[in-house]
Amino acid sequence: MLTKTKRRAFRALVRTDASDLFREKLTVASMLTMVLVLLVIHTALWLAFAVTGSAPRIAQADLAALTASPHTAKIAAQLAPLAAGPQDDPNATLAMNTGASTGNSTGDNANTDAAAVTVTLLDSRVGWDVLWQTLRAAGVPAGSITVIGVDGDPAPDFLRLNLGTEFLAVLASIALIGTTVPLVAARERGMLRLLGTTPLPRRLFLAARIPTRLALLLACTAGFIAIGIARRYTEVSALPRFAVTVSCAAIMLFGLGAVFSARARNAEASQNVMAGLSLALVFSGGAVIPTAVLPAPMRTVVGLLPGSWVTEPASADLAGTTPLLPVPVYWALMLLTGVACFVLAARRFSWDAAPTPARRRKDPEATAAAPSDATASETTASETTAFNTPPATSREGAIT
Repeated sequence: MLTKTKRRAFRALVRTDASDLFREKLTVASMLTMVLVLLVIHTALWLAFAVTGSAPRIAQADLAALTASPHTAKIAAQLAPLAAGPQDDPNATLAMNTGASTGNSTGDNANTDAAAVTVTLLDSRVGWDVLWQTLRAAGVPAGSITVIGVDGDPAPDFLRLNLGTEFLAVLASIALIGTTVPLVAARERGMLRLLGTTPLPRRLFLAARIPTRLALLLACTAGFIAIGIARRYTEVSALPRFAVTVSCAAIMLFGLGAVFSARARNAEASQNVMAGLSLALVFSGGAVIPTAVLPAPMRTVVGLLPGSWVTEPASADLAGTTPLLPVPVYWALMLLTGVACFVLAARRFSWDAAPTPARRRKDPEATAAAPSDATASETTASETTAFNTPPATSREGAIT
């Protein structure tokens, strides 16, 4: 095909694909249901464990220690409204280490003077989110703030620690369910067989499935970025690196969706398989328990699973967490997997519903029935011939 013709065909395919995608209400609902459910659950957990409760009260001695240091005087000024009164008992202690930073320091406020802050709660009913926000406003990086509960374990912010998981959920739903199911349905209806009679390249057809879904993915990603910035989880300076993570993750999962849709023939079965695969990826990325609060051995195992290839670098930029491996390593894993999947999908893609080897062989029941049918036909033919043949006579003319 000529270049100009390819461009016109590509634009026409993109428009047709967009109309077909949004016409399938069940597919759109399947793509958005999982991420909305996770977002509601994590928001409820954040409200229950970080927001609801009494206001934090910091001991005057802790604030006095901060004021004595020139590096932490700004933090002390921000925390002054949260100081415990003369008649109040403090319900949180605050300790700083100005020589270390325990988290991801890619943000705007990260510098050599940034302090690592440890907040220890003395009461399990403290709504410590306002204290965390005050420390962020004072310039402490999100990854450098650690909140310890009454039991001595870290008190997680479920909304912050699961932003990367929610991003994986929407990406997996769009790239797997939203790519595979409509394409397999078109093959099942015979529409791809008609396209196969044209000189349309397979690579061009597969590429035309991406723009609509990529636009939907970017809209959802913008929502997560807005949540991160509004809650002070995300630093603006981390967004360029996050854009690279989004690109690599999209290449991997769109390639995976293309592999599954290359030869699948049943849309309903494909939707069930893709929904199960999406759930497996999300759970392996820490949807149930955030990977940041897991013990070290489990943290290592989960951090190497395919779902964590997306959530680890995404959480590093959206929430300021520290990934298990360097972010470029996750980029390389996603790119290699995605490119391999696209190459495999382009080679295996079939316009028609190609029969499987099992269906090429005759059904055993049909094979067993075939001889009996043939025998019955021969018997019927013999009876018909005998009926139409005149009876034989002897030399004397008598009927034998």
